[in-house]
Amino acid sequence: MRLRYSISRLMALVLVIAIGLAAAMAGAFTFAVVALSAATLCALLRHGPSRAFFTGCAVFGWGFMLLAFGAGQEVRMSLPTIRPIRRIYEAVYGPGPTTFKSPEDAGQWIIRVVEAVNGAITMGHSLIALALALIGGTLTWGVTRWWMGRENRGLARTIVGGPIP
Repeated sequence: MRLRYSISRLMALVLVIAIGLAAAMAGAFTFAVVALSAATLCALLRHGPSRAFFTGCAVFGWGFMLLAFGAGQEVRMSLPTIRPIRRIYEAVYGPGPTTFKSPEDAGQWIIRVVEAVNGAITMGHSLIALALALIGGTLTWGVTRWWMGRENRGLARTIVGGPIP
């Protein structure tokens, strides 16, 4: 059996890959927004269990993105994901210097560290949103498959496999 694809489908695949790679190069936040936007679009265009998967991805992913980035700084800093993100940042970059040449050096170092930690928190929350999107999509896909199978269990079937009219 030979797989056959049209030129337009291959071009669409190349476009999707190019957009994904460009978003990944731009940063985790941009990649998350592009991926969740694509999931939302697929949820509108697909049918059946795949629609449930993309709807779950969109709902769970956008829900966490809204919570992490749209609810305000107080909510963002009180999320339970902040502590692990900060610990990972500290494990990667280690402790800072204990002495400085001047107060200006100390002030510049603090500004750089605050900017770096905020960037790490943004990246961490973006990656967590993508992970939650995959979990939510998988859960909704599984529930949909289970529900569709439950509806078809009571039907009498012919030898060919279709329901008896």
